[in-house]
Amino acid sequence: MRLKSKAIPITVGLIGICGTVAAEGPAITTHGGPGLVEAPTAEVLEDGELVFSASLFGPIQRTSATFQVLPRVYGTFRYSNFEDFGISAFEQPDLDVFDRSFDIHFRILDEASNGIDFGIGLRDFIGTGLFASEYAVVTKTLMPNIRFTAGLGWGRLG
Repeated sequence: MRLKSKAIPITVGLIGICGTVAAEGPAITTHGGPGLVEAPTAEVLEDGELVFSASLFGPIQRTSATFQVLPRVYGTFRYSNFEDFGISAFEQPDLDVFDRSFDIHFRILDEASNGIDFGIGLRDFIGTGLFASEYAVVTKTLMPNIRFTAGLGWGRLG
């Protein structure tokens, strides 16, 4: 069987493994930072780079600003709107929730000197905590445009 997708996310318990064919620079997730769809990678942006993004994923609308604070640290401010977030018919089913959150990612090892990128991060640690999570992730470049990523996540990423 031949797969036609460029990114194949596979989740086994708490471990996520992804492969992708990358363009120049890291892809941006729906959360606004480098990664694949919803999963972060160990990559960082160029020093001093600023990225604005907007995404619509089902009933969730997100607007993000990601900035490279230091050569090994980036942060993301995000504003989200969740339409019809009611939990049951008895608790305001048409309730819209607005969420402000902040993420931070630290690159511990870089591929140029250690052979792999290794990073840790906190997602939504300042905010309502709807998407609060912690993670550790490694990324390895196999060929110039092919990268391999594996990670371990807790909270929402678990």
